[in-house]
Amino acid sequence: MLLPGVAITYQGEEIGMRDGFVSWEDTVDVAALNQGNESNYLEFSRDPCRTPYHWNNSTNAGFSTGPKTWLPVAKDYMEINLQAQKDASVSHYKVYQQLTRLRQEKALSHGAYDVQALSMNTLLLVRYLRTYDTYALLFNVGSVSDTVSLNHIELLSEPLTVYAASVHSTRTPGTTVALSSITLQPGEALVLRAPPT
Repeated sequence: MLLPGVAITYQGEEIGMRDGFVSWEDTVDVAALNQGNESNYLEFSRDPCRTPYHWNNSTNAGFSTGPKTWLPVAKDYMEINLQAQKDASVSHYKVYQQLTRLRQEKALSHGAYDVQALSMNTLLLVRYLRTYDTYALLFNVGSVSDTVSLNHIELLSEPLTVYAASVHSTRTPGTTVALSSITLQPGEALVLRAPPT
């Protein structure tokens, strides 16, 4: 959502939907049927990412009132569905909405970008445009916590404010972090806003 260009959302991405299991008997993907067999069809099948959208926790995830859907509904629809995420105080859907609104900022719509690996686990993406707020995405892709410093990033200055945080982050929008030391938990992502430099 923060990279330049057109943002593409695949169905369910905005609520963190995962691929559903589709048995050999329920497979309809021609690629899997033509190239696969019961023991290897999942190597070729695109059906798992095409399962019905999870609208709510009703029958068939609210996708259909019929007795059966073309592809089976993923089993986690009771927990992962749009209605539950709209009702929750923090959710993938609400973070996605924040990031969608952020795309209207001049630094994202007209600015430049810089990408750096700050460590073996943490990536940094900075979006900037002179005289406008600068935005930085920090993402720990590792399986252990990672502490990084942003002191050497000339495009960033304090106060560094949390604009958005991943669902499992303990940080909340509006709080500040220090340039000198930011600890990210495994899988944690932060979008930070800095004043113009």
